[in-house]
Amino acid sequence: MKKLIFISFAIIAMMAVSCTTDYTDPAKLSGTTWRCSTFTDSDMASETEYIELKFTSKSS
Repeated sequence: MKKLIFISFAIIAMMAVSCTTDYTDPAKLSGTTWRCSTFTDSDMASETEYIELKFTSKSS
């Protein structure tokens, strides 16, 4: 029972730490590439394989 409680606390701690990244800071987004390949519009899904956003600047 003690192991189960310890494992539960460890999992909760890992989840809390992993969700604290702030993606609104331009310095953290710089140099990243984001892709979307799931579309709700069927016309767009048939015409487009994916949409890609590249963040190359720290200022905008």
